[in-house]
Amino acid sequence: MITDDLDSLFGQAVMNKKFGTQVSSYYSFLGLHYNDNSVFKNTFAIDCATAGMKTFDNHTTKLSKNDTYNIQSANLNLIDDVSKDNYCMKYNGSSSLLILTMYDILDFSTLNEEQLAFIACIDSYYLGAYNNYGGVSQKAFQHYLDVMEIRKYYEPLFNAHPESDFKDYIEEHKLKRKLRIDDKGKLQTDLDLKYISNLFPMLDFYSVFEKEFPHSYELQYNVKKFAYPIYGMTREKLTDEQIFSLALTRKNEVKYTTKKVGNH
Repeated sequence: MITDDLDSLFGQAVMNKKFGTQVSSYYSFLGLHYNDNSVFKNTFAIDCATAGMKTFDNHTTKLSKNDTYNIQSANLNLIDDVSKDNYCMKYNGSSSLLILTMYDILDFSTLNEEQLAFIACIDSYYLGAYNNYGGVSQKAFQHYLDVMEIRKYYEPLFNAHPESDFKDYIEEHKLKRKLRIDDKGKLQTDLDLKYISNLFPMLDFYSVFEKEFPHSYELQYNVKKFAYPIYGMTREKLTDEQIFSLALTRKNEVKYTTKKVGNH
């Protein structure tokens, strides 16, 4: 299952290269689009903070240190017990970078500067090299450079370029553009697939756009902002509805989807 941005698209491409996996469904905050009911039996998500489904994820998903979480999520923030309580210690890299380093799918020593920069721009990972929130987030950024064993590739890149170079690169190549589904159940995007494919010729970015996802499953999209610090918050206290996905998008803001009444 993929979602609506470059991180998920790139993640599925590297998983396809390593394991031959195929995309069976598409998720947005408004619902799921899928090809047949069998997808729910043997599916994992890429870049989605699912509540129960297997997933590769980079979001902060615990509302407090004692909150419950998805034990089937491959997520550095869960491994390091990051929650709303210590939000600035989060892993700020992409789900794609997590997958790449978990399975050694691409040999970083063979990547050129432009390829390294592209990967650093996914989910704005590069920002961690320049931002410093009282030393806390910079400490986390440095920690994960070592955990993922990519310091020798990225430290020279970040030292050689100002933050503005990455922002300009993102704008020039439309890396923030989204995926969307049309009324025929096919994915569309304004991402520059030709450029991305030429940059990473070993990966397939096109085949997912040839698939059809004619079935849909509606979800309820919710946003909750916390006006003041709330300690001990949990999913159970947040809502009594069945959560499909949940992620803190800022320290004091959580976005989540729930299953609508009448959906099976």
